[in-house]
Amino acid sequence: MPPLTNEDAIIKDTIRTLKLEKKFPKAVAVILLAPPGAGKYELADRLERELGITHLKVDEIKHYLAPRSGVFDSLDHVTEFALQVMTELVKSGYACVLDRNVNRKGYREKFKLDIEAAGGELVEVEIVCPDDVAFAGVRQDNSEYIGGEREGNILDRPLWEFKKSQVEPPIGENRYQISCQYTGQDWQRFTNFLKLKLTS
Repeated sequence: MPPLTNEDAIIKDTIRTLKLEKKFPKAVAVILLAPPGAGKYELADRLERELGITHLKVDEIKHYLAPRSGVFDSLDHVTEFALQVMTELVKSGYACVLDRNVNRKGYREKFKLDIEAAGGELVEVEIVCPDDVAFAGVRQDNSEYIGGEREGNILDRPLWEFKKSQVEPPIGENRYQISCQYTGQDWQRFTNFLKLKLTS
C-alpha cells in the first residue's frame, strides 16, 4: 500500500467509529475463513453482541474510507488497512473480529506476525458450509443488493465458485472449525473456546 501522510489519523478516526465494548486480559484477533454466503457477517455480529468482541465490518470500512483516500480502491488495500486497525485495537486490549475472508496464505501469515507483535493472539475460524447452503446465502445477499438494502457485489455461480476456490484451510495453531448450520451446543463450545483464549 502506498504510504499515507495521515495514515495514523485515519486509523484513529476509524477506531473512533467502532463499537468498543470491553477490554480483555488477552486481546484476540479473529479472522474468518469461509466462502461467500457462509455467514461471516452474522457470526461476527453475534460475537460482538454476546462476547463484546469488536466487529470490523468491511463494508463500513470501505464506505468510511471512500471519500477520504483514493488508495483504498481494492479489497486488498481494505484488508491491509483492517489489519492495521486490528493491530491498534489489540495493543489497546480490545479483541476484534474481521467479517471478511482473509483468503491468501501470505496475508494470514502477516496477520499472525503483526497481531503477535502487538501482544495479541490470532485465531482462525473456518466456517464449514455445504455448497447449496452457501449459494442460497449468496442469492439472498444478491436480492438485498438489488433492493438497495445493502451494499455489495452481485455474484453469479461461476464467480462464486471462483471465490470459493480461494478459501484455503487454516494454517495456524490457534484454529477452530464451526458449521454454518451450528446448533446451540456448537455455539456454546465455540464461545467457550474463545473465552478461554480471551482470559488466559
